[in-house]
Amino acid sequence: VTFDVPLACCSTISLYYFWRYSRRRDTRDLGLAGIGLGLTLAAKFSGVILLGVYGLLMLVLHFTSSRAEIEPRGSFRSGLFDRHRLLRSFSVLGVMTIPAILVVLGSYFFASDPLLYIKGLTTVNKDHLSDFPYYLLGDFKVGGWWHYFIVAFVFKTPVPTLILIGMAAVLIRQCRAPSMMDELCLMAPII
Repeated sequence: VTFDVPLACCSTISLYYFWRYSRRRDTRDLGLAGIGLGLTLAAKFSGVILLGVYGLLMLVLHFTSSRAEIEPRGSFRSGLFDRHRLLRSFSVLGVMTIPAILVVLGSYFFASDPLLYIKGLTTVNKDHLSDFPYYLLGDFKVGGWWHYFIVAFVFKTPVPTLILIGMAAVLIRQCRAPSMMDELCLMAPII
């Protein structure tokens, strides 16, 4: 049994609530996104990539949002690179990590060592041999191939799904989402 399905489900839920936050600026949505993030991190260690995705999404949200959405009324600060405004934007991620940390700690039954998750994360690849020969398309190679996951995706994905992905790639040019943030939140689960 693998935890890929719970990882995909929880990360999609988390991204959905972050998308809702980006549109409505409701802190409840941010809290629910944090809970989803925590469930993602608890489901599988590779869910940690979602932290980077959120960093990139927050940068996009910062640069695509109008000043009126982020800045309080009467503020004289201006410019996208204003450090106070940028700090305020990224404090949103800090608020979101609070429920995420609580969920992760709860998944470890609030162990006496609060760094137990970090220790587990560092031991994920400890038992892999660096000179292990990897197999792909009838050939063995030490170190693997850069295109391994692309080939595996094409061979393992059902043909109807590949057709739908191709149709979506063609149609995305014709049917644009209302904002760049909408498109990025839809594409983020691909990672």
